[in-house]
Formats: sequence, structure tokens, C-alpha cells
Amino acid sequence: MVHASADRALTFEGWPRANGVLRDGRLSALPGDSLDGFVVVGCDPALGLAAALLPSDGPHRVIAISGSTTTALDALAGGRAHAALVHGPVETLPEAPDGGLRLHVARWRVGVANRGRRSRSVAELCHRRARVVQRDAGASSQKAFLAAVDAEGGRRPSGPIASGHLEVARLVVHGAAAGVTMEPAAIHSGLAFSALEEHVVEVWIGPGWHEHPGATALGEVLRSAAFTSRLALVGGYELAGCGSNITRKDGM
Repeated sequence: MVHASADRALTFEGWPRANGVLRDGRLSALPGDSLDGFVVVGCDPALGLAAALLPSDGPHRVIAISGSTTTALDALAGGRAHAALVHGPVETLPEAPDGGLRLHVARWRVGVANRGRRSRSVAELCHRRARVVQRDAGASSQKAFLAAVDAEGGRRPSGPIASGHLEVARLVVHGAAAGVTMEPAAIHSGLAFSALEEHVVEVWIGPGWHEHPGATALGEVLRSAAFTSRLALVGGYELAGCGSNITRKDGM
């Protein structure tokens, strides 16, 4: 049987699949495609897995767009996305929009990844003034890192800004001293990891989009064994209750 390792699959690095073109302010579908779909912005690569398990065309399609928690919430509030993936310590999650729907995804830890068998603490990185691959200011992982640096009383490290958790891990694999990322990305890349915070991960579906076919499809795939069994192979995910509806005390 012909086979290859899943982490070498071209889909991880291939060209993105566009489904439309914007010309003179007008959007038109590309041949063989449509403009249907459910747009979710977030930083967890699990969104890409969920999208891959759903139809690639039509209203049940999920279009996963990379972005930090702040970017995702801005897109949701601005009507540029149907849903946002957010994460952070459970006691400090931002306020969810009134009338929205919250779906639990997972719990995972954020922290610092580095090459080698021994993980490096924030104190050590500050002391050595190492260059650290970081995230944009709106990323929850970046906020956790800077809070840890400030708690140590150290100088904030310099370093490049990466667009996502997997890019951080790749840059560390290819020579950076350390990087701010999620534990699953560190595990996937064979890196040592020093945890800073455990974060709860949720998808927030905007008001008015609860009945969208893509919202229904996303909830179903999050609750499916097809999704959770594959995500469990990555490591670093606590998946109890994945896809469950979270009800706020105020009745949301």
C-alpha cells in the first residue's frame, strides 16, 4: 500500500483554495465554486481539521480563517465573519455577544516552546535576553507571555511576530531560540514546552447565524468521533465536552 506521513501532506502547505474574486467592489464566484459557506476566524489549527471533514462546497462548508482572538472578535463584531474562535483563562474570557451561541471546543495550554529536551522558563529567556518568536498583541498566548515576563520583572524580549501557533513552532524548529505558542503545536513539532496558562477554547457564533447550515454542520463535526479522534492524535488537547452548547447565567 502506498502511504506517506500525515504531517508531510501537501494540504498543510498548498495554495489556499479561493472561491471568488473581488473586482471593482463586486464579488463573483470562480468557475466550479459558489459563494456559500460559513466563515470562522480563529487561531486553533483544529478549525482547519473541522473544515476538512465537512463538504468543500455549498452552505455546509466551513471556511476557516487564521486570526488571533482579538482579530476574530473584531471580524465577528464587524460582520466579516459568522463565528469567532476565542481562547483564554476561563475567568478572564472576553464578554460574549448578546444573543450569540457558544460552543465548547477544548482546553489546552499556552506557553513557550524551544528545541532540545529541556524546556526554558520565561525567567531564563529574560535573563539571557534571548530573541523569542512572538504573536501579535491581540493574541491570548502573547498576553499570557507578557504577563509572565512582567511578573519576572524582566525586560520584554525582542523577536519576530508570527501569524499563528504553527508558524511559531516552525520558526523554532528552524533555529529560533524559543517561541510563544500552544502546547499541541509544540508537541506536533517535537519541541520542549514550558506552560504558562491553561486556556478554554470556544467558538462563538454571532446572533442571527444559529440556523445557518454551516453553523449546524460545525456543531455536528465538533461533537463527532471523526473530529475528536483525529485531534486526540495531535496531543495536548483536553476534549471532554467538545461541541457542547454553553449556556450563560443570563440565558444566552
